[in-house]
Amino acid sequence: MSITPAASFGPPVRAGDRFYLLTGQWRSTWGGGSRRASNTTSDLLVDFWSFDAATAQPLYRKRIQKIPDGAMYGRAILGIQNQTAWLLLPSGLHAVDIQTGGLRATPKDIEEKNPRLRTLLPTEGQYYSFSQNGMTIRAADASVWFLHPDTLQAGAQPLAIAGFAPPHFTPMATYAFQHRGYVLGSHWLGVLTADEAAKFTRPAGIMGLDHQTPRALYAGDVTKAETFFGAEDRVSNLRPLTQPFLASGLLSLPQKSGPGALVFRNDPGSVFILHKSRIDEDAKIQLARVTGPEGKIMWNVALPLSIVQSVLPGEESLVIYGRLFTPADPNDRVRRDPYHTSREMLIAIDWKTGNFRQHDQSDTKSHPKAD
Repeated sequence: MSITPAASFGPPVRAGDRFYLLTGQWRSTWGGGSRRASNTTSDLLVDFWSFDAATAQPLYRKRIQKIPDGAMYGRAILGIQNQTAWLLLPSGLHAVDIQTGGLRATPKDIEEKNPRLRTLLPTEGQYYSFSQNGMTIRAADASVWFLHPDTLQAGAQPLAIAGFAPPHFTPMATYAFQHRGYVLGSHWLGVLTADEAAKFTRPAGIMGLDHQTPRALYAGDVTKAETFFGAEDRVSNLRPLTQPFLASGLLSLPQKSGPGALVFRNDPGSVFILHKSRIDEDAKIQLARVTGPEGKIMWNVALPLSIVQSVLPGEESLVIYGRLFTPADPNDRVRRDPYHTSREMLIAIDWKTGNFRQHDQSDTKSHPKAD
């Protein structure tokens, strides 16, 4: 028997002091001691995991599906509301109890509770959306319904029940979580080289990051200047707060439009610099917490990550989801693809100390068995 490492269907979804993951892996068994294809049976195992967001350690792992010769597609966590996680599986919408990982409802159960939706529940992901209105369904007759997470009853009116949607996910673009600078009231804060700082006056005209150049964190004063197009921000009195960080940017959360939201913490007031140890394939992600107003580095940690794919801030910790490239074999005759040989990593970082713990999805020996 052989089993592949668990691979995630999309990023984890955080809800308070926990986060949740949906994974799949293949288990192959050979009959009669032979590995011939005719004697091999393979099952796709789909599991729902709960993790402690302070330690990145699993709290439970529940088997959701076991499918002979199954395929790794058509599955996702759509969102979490109250005690319900909404999952999209190839057969349609499912509800899971996040306290236990137990399956609360299948599409058939949802139809039985809502006769108006019988035969009308879609299976394709584009007909489901999760927002501040909760789980929204566009049925096969184009009618729109909102599912209550507790009763599973469908109504025609949006629900005012807060929930947790999946975070922004990118396969390779760590730079999606880096921003050049922000106007913060009467101050500007951002990353610059010394040459850039000597010429920089207009936040609106700042260029993007090249993800190679060392840049320091600078602070400046912001005033308004009247232009033909109206009042415009101007920056003066720029001063460096830190030494340069390689391939650096302010840690931010991507938004649907406009600049990303700056990740900021109080006690003491701080921003975070996402940077790298080097600029080649062997680079490791690093994160520094910088406090104001003098720019003291509270901590700076090297993470077991090559790329950042999702960022999930919480009250006590920051969870980062990404991948760690494995070292290339110098004897390989063909250059490998580092992404598809990488390790899937979950990192939980303590805001105050910078101490972190990790979960490696490739380290199957340390994983709990699915119930």
